[in-house]
Amino acid sequence: MSFDILIETALIGQGITDISDEEILETWHALFPQPLNNVGFVWLRNSQITAGNLEFLLQYRSHKDFQRIDGRKISMRNEIMLNGFCTAGGALASAHEFQAKMVVTAGMGGIYAARISNDLPEISRRQAILISAGFKDMIETRESLAYLCQNHISVMGMVEPYYDGFLFSREKSALDRQYKGEMLSQLTEENVFLLFNPIKNDLRLKNNSWLRDSIEIGKSAENAGGEFHPAVNKALADFSRGHSNKVQFGALLNNLLLALEILGKG
Repeated sequence: MSFDILIETALIGQGITDISDEEILETWHALFPQPLNNVGFVWLRNSQITAGNLEFLLQYRSHKDFQRIDGRKISMRNEIMLNGFCTAGGALASAHEFQAKMVVTAGMGGIYAARISNDLPEISRRQAILISAGFKDMIETRESLAYLCQNHISVMGMVEPYYDGFLFSREKSALDRQYKGEMLSQLTEENVFLLFNPIKNDLRLKNNSWLRDSIEIGKSAENAGGEFHPAVNKALADFSRGHSNKVQFGALLNNLLLALEILGKG
């Protein structure tokens, strides 16, 4: 089985829990009325890398034993039994299993509190191009971009040649350049393995205290043995009355549309 495009599943599996399966499916089928046979959602089941359609994925959404699976855990799957939803890094680490050329996510990891998200080294392995709406809002943008630069990864902006935030607007940081309609082969030849397709500014959250408070809630969850990012997502959704989750799901779909457009260029 092969897929040209893989979609990370941590967002749907754990991140946007207040959006029902029915609403997710309705939105998906309104945008994609025909099956996308070259697109697969990817997750880990009984330590096996699994990919399939949205309906198949949603069967596992309620499984409480599913964890977040990054590239490190993908590499450990033959040593311990693992079940979980793949992050962007986990999807990138799985790309070779399905001959995938691109991976789609909404928000991605980076450098935060002296910790390097697995998303960055997986991008640096150049297995597939990642299309993202941005670094999650607590991420140290310039340090994360510097990490990619040091690993000779070029980063493009879809709208402008700079980065200015994810769910919240941030100070602008220069990217290598703006996307100009290049084909997939041109991007890989030029070491472009990360493309930012930003959320529109009028959809972004404006109350920065929500972010500060959500980060604290995430830290508390992590200290109690839970997961940091799902707790932050839930808190932001609570503060914004669900708006943040709808924006993230919309960003994931927009990034898939972009990936399909690039793939169609040949």
